[in-house]
Amino acid sequence: MLFDSTMLCRIAADIERSLTGSNVGRVLQNAYDEVCLEMRAKGDKPQIVLSCNAEFGRVALSGECEPAPGSADFAFGNALRKHLRGATLTAVRQVNYDRILELDFANCEGLGPQSKRRLIAEIMGRHANLVLIDAGDAVGQEGEILACARQVTDRVNRYRQTVPGYFYLPPPGGEKLDPSQVAAMALRAGLGESGRRPRAGEEPKLRAAVRAVVSGGSDIFIEEALARAGMSADDYIADLAPEAFERLAGALRAVAAEARASGPGFVYTDPQEPDRGPVFAYPIALRSRLEWDAAQTPDLSEATEGLCIRLRGRQATQQTRHRLQVIVTAALQKAATREQERRRALDKAQGADGMRQRGELILSQLHAIAPRAAVAKLVDYYAEGAPEIEVELDPKRSPQEYAQALFDRYRKLKRVQERVPPLLQEAAQEREYLEGVIDQIELAEGPDELREIEAELAQEGYVKEKRKITRPTGRPSDRIELPRFNSPDGYTILYGKTGIQNDEVIRQSDNNDIWLHVKDGPGGHVLIRTGNKPDKVPESTLIAAAKRAALNSKWRRDSVVEVNYTLAKHLHKPRYGRPGFVYYSEFRTIAVRPG
Repeated sequence: MLFDSTMLCRIAADIERSLTGSNVGRVLQNAYDEVCLEMRAKGDKPQIVLSCNAEFGRVALSGECEPAPGSADFAFGNALRKHLRGATLTAVRQVNYDRILELDFANCEGLGPQSKRRLIAEIMGRHANLVLIDAGDAVGQEGEILACARQVTDRVNRYRQTVPGYFYLPPPGGEKLDPSQVAAMALRAGLGESGRRPRAGEEPKLRAAVRAVVSGGSDIFIEEALARAGMSADDYIADLAPEAFERLAGALRAVAAEARASGPGFVYTDPQEPDRGPVFAYPIALRSRLEWDAAQTPDLSEATEGLCIRLRGRQATQQTRHRLQVIVTAALQKAATREQERRRALDKAQGADGMRQRGELILSQLHAIAPRAAVAKLVDYYAEGAPEIEVELDPKRSPQEYAQALFDRYRKLKRVQERVPPLLQEAAQEREYLEGVIDQIELAEGPDELREIEAELAQEGYVKEKRKITRPTGRPSDRIELPRFNSPDGYTILYGKTGIQNDEVIRQSDNNDIWLHVKDGPGGHVLIRTGNKPDKVPESTLIAAAKRAALNSKWRRDSVVEVNYTLAKHLHKPRYGRPGFVYYSEFRTIAVRPG
């Protein structure tokens, strides 16, 4: 999740405006990398959320933090309770427009009126941390680390150790220019004014150069400043006129000033991929992202916390999707291997009758076989014209023993011919079923559909059940709410996206409803409610339903997809068939473009 210096600038200003001078009440910690300081202040957001999570690190104001049931007792939270309970928030600072926030506290409860503590939030991705230091009192030494959310030893970082008892050392980067105060001359000097083209290996583009010399230079921040200055990220520094540095410095100061001012928050979503594409919150209206969808919230904290919940849910969905894909892919590989092995066994068994005939020819013409012969010329009575053929023998066996071995092999192969075809069909059905499940996992639009697929896989024995999962019985109270839409002609069209939903489509169908499914492959079931008048259904409704069937199949990206359709009365669901599996007859086929 994006949380850059510009966002921290707004949050720090909001904390300073609303909570400076208030005292710390409760200290909540529901995760090892996230704490919440509840301040004794008026307002709907008296809590300061501080997270050093590598992906969801942030600082925000909240009013909804509560202790999680059964939450662990974390050492860092206990240290904050000891040192900060009852303390007064005296100062809020963002360090050099970087992703570092300092909260100063005084008059800590139980530590004396002169006690001072500083809580530092370093929101720096995988290097993020929360550090409590002694800010100077009668007995302590200024800068000594008292507690930290993550202990960083010299085995991890030789330059900077973050361990209780050590002195606090700020992160590197303090030499960069503060964009809120940058002057054109300093910016020009920092970017370089040699006028030459960069050599190989040097950063030639303006975006990278600005990031190297300006503090808090995230991509979005730089893009916005360049957009306001009327410049391009791909410009060369050597090509810039002197007045361009004035425009850029002014744009940097303007963005920083707007970020610090009180105002709403904005959540930006890529309109090309609203569900799975990039999304981020920001404290200002971005001129560089005018083509993106922007939703406005009362303040940045609300936008940030709402986005965090959304992204955590998306992450959990992606993790579930990936986990199910791994399980089903492994099962599919095993099913495909079983199918191949059974097919090969059946192919080998095709020579069973030939072995029996060879054995009978040997026994019927023993007089024509020389002792210990490897090959014998025998008359083939089974072929037209009874030609003479060469038959291979085993010199180590007598002709009678070799013929008996052929008969034994013949009986084994006949058993294979009898037993393997049903097993081969079972393996093929399992493979087709799992191929369909992979498509269903990819098409699932949210956690509810993925949970339904997982429940189905648990019923089929591919996933160990964490809890008892019952299959719908078909009674009205147990029926699943199927996705549906209306055709242009007003007909209701139901469809399934999982095996359980496909079974429900069949259960809810009437005999004269029209059922559709892609031809020769796995996919979702689609049903047109005809009101017992299938002949009256217009072609436009049939095409709309066929397009939905194509979209719910692995051929959804093809230009043309063939879809079979028939009346629901022609469907047959095997008693012990897998979810969504049916036989059907008397069907017709229509070709449509998915979409």
